[in-house]
Amino acid sequence: MSAISTIFSPRELRTLERLGDIMLPRHGDTPSFSEVGCIEHIDSIAQYAPKDDIASLCMLLRVLSFAPNFLLRALLRATHNPAGFPAPIETLLRLLNFAFRGLLCTLYYSGKTGAAYSGPTPLEQIGFALNRMPRDGVDGSG
Repeated sequence: MSAISTIFSPRELRTLERLGDIMLPRHGDTPSFSEVGCIEHIDSIAQYAPKDDIASLCMLLRVLSFAPNFLLRALLRATHNPAGFPAPIETLLRLLNFAFRGLLCTLYYSGKTGAAYSGPTPLEQIGFALNRMPRDGVDGSG
């Protein structure tokens, strides 16, 4: 990883990349999160988040940086299916799921890759193309 961020420390970036690889691993020809190198564009996404939220995320990432991958997998499973936890913890797990998926999936499917990546983007891999269609008689020029 060669990403540089003005928001996240190298340790926090490595933790995000580990989480990204667990959520979005290599699957056949589709590259993993870290292979795409999209972490290089994290600041363009995170700059719009509230400063307090980023500070809390950074603190959590520093703590998670010491966790082995099996614990990160367990945490991500719990955030994906928090039913059965006490209500306050369930709410926290749902928020973490929203944060991790929002940040990591936005990066992965942004179409932006790292400088060292030369393969097709995940969007190209799945054949996604955004086509904007005018609404019934509205061409957007007015």
